[in-house]
Amino acid sequence: MYSVLVDNGKLSAYWELYDRLQRFEEARRFFEEKVGYSPWNLQLFWLRRLVAGDSFSMSAPTGLGKTTTLITYASLLSQRGKRTVYIVPTKSLMQQVCDKIKEMSVRLGCGVPRFEGIDVITYQYLNRRAEGGMGVVYDFVAVDDADAIIKSGKTVDKIVPLLGIPEQVYKDTIRLVKLRNALRFYITVDQEKAEKLAKDVEEIERRVVESRSSYSQFVIASATAKPKGIKQKAMKFLLGFEPSTVQIYMRNVLDSYTQLDPTEIVTKMGKGGLILVSRDRGKAGILELKERLESKGIKVGLALNGRRFLKDIVEGKVDVLLGSANYYGVAVRGIDEPRAIRYVVFHGVPKVKLSLKAALFNPFIVSSLASLLDLEARELQTTLSSLNPSEAQMLKVAMWRGEQLTGKLKEAKRALEEMGELVREALKRRRKVIGKYFVVAGESEKYVVFPDVVTYIQGSGRASRMINGKLSFGLSVTVVDDQEVYELMKTRMGNYMDKFEPVKFDDLNLTEISRAIDTSRSGVEGNELKMKSVLIVVESPTKARTISKLFGRPVKRYIGDVPAHETIVVDEKGGEALIATVVATRGHVTDVTLSEIGLHGVEIDEDSYRPHFSFIKRCDNCRRVLSTDDDVCPYCGHRLSSFSRKIVDALRKLSTEVDEVYIATDPDAEGEKIASDVAALIAPYNKKLFRVTYHEVTKQAILEALRKLGSINLLLVQSQLVRRIEDRWTGFELSRLLKLRFNDGNHGAGRVQTPVLGWVVDRTAQYRKNMGWYVSLKLGDYVHRTFFPSRGEAESWLRTFRRVNVKDESCRNERRNPLPPFTTDSLLIESSTALHFNPQYTMKLAQDLFEAGLITYHRTDSVHVSSYGIAIARAYVEKKKLEANFTPREWGKEGTHEAIRPTKPMDAEELGEELSQNPFKFVANLTRNHLRLYDLVFKRFIASQLDSASIVLKTFSITGFGDKFSVEVPVKASGGFSEIYPPKTFNIPLGEVTPQSSIYRGSSVRLMTYAELISEMKSKSIGRPSTYAKTVESLRRHGYVVESKKRSLLVSTKRGQEIFQYLKARAEDVISEARTNEMLRDMEAVESGSKEPEEVISKLLEELIDVIGKAETELSIHSP
Repeated sequence: MYSVLVDNGKLSAYWELYDRLQRFEEARRFFEEKVGYSPWNLQLFWLRRLVAGDSFSMSAPTGLGKTTTLITYASLLSQRGKRTVYIVPTKSLMQQVCDKIKEMSVRLGCGVPRFEGIDVITYQYLNRRAEGGMGVVYDFVAVDDADAIIKSGKTVDKIVPLLGIPEQVYKDTIRLVKLRNALRFYITVDQEKAEKLAKDVEEIERRVVESRSSYSQFVIASATAKPKGIKQKAMKFLLGFEPSTVQIYMRNVLDSYTQLDPTEIVTKMGKGGLILVSRDRGKAGILELKERLESKGIKVGLALNGRRFLKDIVEGKVDVLLGSANYYGVAVRGIDEPRAIRYVVFHGVPKVKLSLKAALFNPFIVSSLASLLDLEARELQTTLSSLNPSEAQMLKVAMWRGEQLTGKLKEAKRALEEMGELVREALKRRRKVIGKYFVVAGESEKYVVFPDVVTYIQGSGRASRMINGKLSFGLSVTVVDDQEVYELMKTRMGNYMDKFEPVKFDDLNLTEISRAIDTSRSGVEGNELKMKSVLIVVESPTKARTISKLFGRPVKRYIGDVPAHETIVVDEKGGEALIATVVATRGHVTDVTLSEIGLHGVEIDEDSYRPHFSFIKRCDNCRRVLSTDDDVCPYCGHRLSSFSRKIVDALRKLSTEVDEVYIATDPDAEGEKIASDVAALIAPYNKKLFRVTYHEVTKQAILEALRKLGSINLLLVQSQLVRRIEDRWTGFELSRLLKLRFNDGNHGAGRVQTPVLGWVVDRTAQYRKNMGWYVSLKLGDYVHRTFFPSRGEAESWLRTFRRVNVKDESCRNERRNPLPPFTTDSLLIESSTALHFNPQYTMKLAQDLFEAGLITYHRTDSVHVSSYGIAIARAYVEKKKLEANFTPREWGKEGTHEAIRPTKPMDAEELGEELSQNPFKFVANLTRNHLRLYDLVFKRFIASQLDSASIVLKTFSITGFGDKFSVEVPVKASGGFSEIYPPKTFNIPLGEVTPQSSIYRGSSVRLMTYAELISEMKSKSIGRPSTYAKTVESLRRHGYVVESKKRSLLVSTKRGQEIFQYLKARAEDVISEARTNEMLRDMEAVESGSKEPEEVISKLLEELIDVIGKAETELSIHSP
């Protein structure tokens, strides 16, 4: 292929791809030659990134060849005359690495640098022996355990010169980090100061980014901590990636619990145990347990520091190891001896214990405690929910240090201090308080205790490691010393794994379990884990962050300006682990070009049509978004930036690194078109492209989607392409016609929005034509309105009913079934009616809730509920003791989509509590209005899974002076769905009543509401779920329709009336309801494969030529 492209002068930018592939092949052959076997999938993934010159973190479990890959690559560089420094945490590990390098036959400096070939040194050498710096720049810097860098700014200072980063650039970047922190603060309290800081930040960023390409390559083999210091964050920005690795929670462990003493457990299980003592017991607790174990004849090795204890357990000099249940301790993180460690015992539930004084420095603990103690904390919670993560951290630090703040943070600090005192006083009267995340206990002094979930996962994982590509089987036993904390830990474990169901240790068949443990360590049996690297492409940055966080703690890297989130997706059911890089396209990456090609970007050749596409660009000045090949904005003349081209370049680069590409854009026609565009643009870089669809952003849904890889639906893409051409041609031609007629460039029209505008125009006209007067009578909470043509008639009628007699005439019962869960149209209608949200705002909130993983996909016309959805309803109903009312319903046949429903059995009140305790749990910034919409979705869904309700309807007669009328209204609802989603009922007083009354101007014809408009679109099949909100917003944006302030009613403007009347007279064949509906059916026919796209486009073209041609001719005749 390379030769063909060269011969035809078409190599273009593919030369870089060809060169990279050649270098990769060279590295692969070198690996096979030096190591003696072909690299595994994961090693191939690393080799691709290494030969590309990338700096990155290697995320994978121990035992998968990270060290071998780095050493082999360094040896290849050495052959080319390049220098490598390999930095390790300990001398013993340094010796192991040196021994492996010697087998490669390259120049080696072991312990003391030779500054040629490969130097292997420890952090201690770097920090102590190289006080003045090592005075050399290496081509490649490899770090085996980066926690020393992450924890120590001093070590960062020593690493930076090795990478060839100029001292001034390093200082500038440290200053940049400080300025960014200051900017986050001042942006809320001093806009002028913030603007100055923003300019400084932009200038330093530009200088630093320009110098990046000259740095050496830097790769981290493992790191568990997150970079927190200023110097560490500076290094992150300099290198374009986070110097930390994804933490992998892969275990093949049987979890159990007991009240037995650890000595009894060890006696039963025998050799090969790791005992982790809860931190609250301290070192004294460790030594006390050591004595008791040794008194039973058990040989114990202390795993508190160093690495000598590893040799002892491997050589059988000790039976068990004893250490602290501390995430950063050597016993939890520093042991990787799969054959020596068979089981893990937690002496006490692993926990973090804070004094109440220290805990109350945390704003969210204060907020959570206030709720638990029934203190009035709504104002405080509102204040905290308005803070971004940086502001929350500043507030926490200021509380800890007693520092002063300004602006809203000053008020927040004051409110927190006052609430902290109230909490402290309230706790004096309580022995124990159990929250969702912690327990508060203690007699004379109170402590806040959190279950240490990550320590449990990491610690128990010491008994389940990789042996010959398989996960060994292990046992974990927790000696429960605090039942409440253990229950919290079990709940929290659900965030990290699909199932956590510990069994009682006392009931286990230990003989069988011991046999299974030992057999899995033979290297023959055990859970085989297939690993591969994948690129997952989504649309929105929020969704990219949410998905990457579902599977652990992701690591962010940058490809140019494009962020990519690296995570490890472990599918225990499928026996597979994916090293996944998640990237967002930010919507469409291309669109039909605005450049002067063919008819509005579509070339026409007899009966064939070729649309031309351009990357999406944004004007740096007016911020318009355009699809054009031009570099200058046609509106204001400023430069256009091709942000989508940068995204595509990043996707192409990432595609060359991975085994497979999964395109996971939204599961609708628009998402399919984006998927098709992405596939076409990156296909030359990776042939293994798959389409992935899901309807909720949850761990289970994503895993299920990744097990069902599909292909792009080309019929759906063709249908969307016809729709796009139709939008472009119809919209541009009608707009051009309007511009000619009205001499105004801001006129716009389309096939869907024009008939919808007509409805508003007609309703507005009818409203004005039928003006009169209303009389309103309020009886209890029921309001009766009567219309009269004249004010005189209204006043006369009102005099009759100044005082009325109300009688209860009849009563009847009826059973009323619940409504189905929401579809897009019904959600927009109900949101407009109940919450007074306009459609565009509702869709934005729904999009945020979807991307946060809280509701299913919100662009749907299906009411179907899956078995998983029913299970969610069942869990909530059981929690609320409403099992007697539970009536599971699927609400229709299974199809491509599902109804809009929650993804968790968590109501809005529980979600609000979750946010008050952990406002940054969800990637999206959720507001009160998000909660209100979520509440609507949740209650409607749960109600749809409940029994019918009993409704009592009463007929009341209202008698005035010589006149009467009757009304029937529901007065009571009970049972069934009314327990969750009660219908409106009324309370009308009986007997002699003086109603509240008023007379006001009105019309017998109501102005159109958003709810009516969308209901009309749905019933007349005008538009699709994804276009309902956009259509209404387009009418408002063009000034054709305005919204009344008080009641959000839709009123057509004079401009809107003129536009519609003109188009109706001149282009009715294009914009009529019948033709619009016919066009939508044609597109559906293309989607089903029953019509060819060319047939639909040809018909559209003929129609436009005829209608627009006639209108233009008429305009030219009448123009002066």
